[in-house]
Amino acid sequence: MHATHIANRRHDMAKALAFLFVTIWAVSGCAFLDSPPLPEARNVTKEQLVGTWRDDTSGSLTLSDNGTFTAEKLHTSFHEGGGVKVLGEELIEGTGTWTFGEFHSGPEVNVSFTGGGNSTLWVVEKDKANVLSAWIGDGDRALLEKTPSPTP
Repeated sequence: MHATHIANRRHDMAKALAFLFVTIWAVSGCAFLDSPPLPEARNVTKEQLVGTWRDDTSGSLTLSDNGTFTAEKLHTSFHEGGGVKVLGEELIEGTGTWTFGEFHSGPEVNVSFTGGGNSTLWVVEKDKANVLSAWIGDGDRALLEKTPSPTP
């Protein structure tokens, strides 16, 4: 009977440890399973950012040289405002103005929607090319690649 009691305690301990592992994993947002962060891009200029950037679905962000932008089905976290048209969870559209700068977290594109609301995207490097990285809560991100400019 003593051996059965010890086996039951071990079984209970294993269940408790499994529960603890799953709880920590869920609370942490599974962060330790995420891919490593992409490095920040270097020597980026505002002129290099002008153009249309697309994600791997149907989202796009067009940055114009006059400082305006158009976002269509853009996957990103955002600060709410009257200018943000919410299509779904962290899926937005709208127009407004954009700025570029180097900050503590690296090169950033800040979009401010006409009527209120904003979002920040980071310029990072993937496979030796600059891409825009949009935070989508819980450790996820959407990557937007610049589409080639049409040839005249």
